[in-house]
Amino acid sequence: MGQGLKGAAHTYAQFSDLVFGPLPANSDGIPRMPTLIGNYGDHAFQVYMDDHAASATDFESMFTFLHKQYFPRVAFGPVYLLGHKIMVFVDDLELLGFQGSASGLRPSIKHREKIQLCYDPTLQSCNTACLNMYTRLDLACISVPTS
Repeated sequence: MGQGLKGAAHTYAQFSDLVFGPLPANSDGIPRMPTLIGNYGDHAFQVYMDDHAASATDFESMFTFLHKQYFPRVAFGPVYLLGHKIMVFVDDLELLGFQGSASGLRPSIKHREKIQLCYDPTLQSCNTACLNMYTRLDLACISVPTS
């Protein structure tokens, strides 16, 4: 998505809803299709701006989701995928400043280190790093000197 475009985020969010959200039945006999966005027990899918994230309980569930649901919608979109940004069938994933794995979701190491290394709460860089990370979680961020 182009940077600095007015309304681009809203337009792309609407586009993502149209492509991955529910599709109504049409007059050619194609049935209504439910939304892909959400948690369905054996797999889950979420869109954040121009990033797509999916998880599954096992390989077969992920393969079925990608083959039968995700890739047909990508072709319908059309959504253009960049090969160097695609990661499939991985045990853990770092996305939006967080790391997700079978053990759960936590702040990524590189972002956590930025916060832990901030000793002076008056430094703008410390407060910016803290706020950038915790506003994603809607948590309060308090910088406290450690010495």
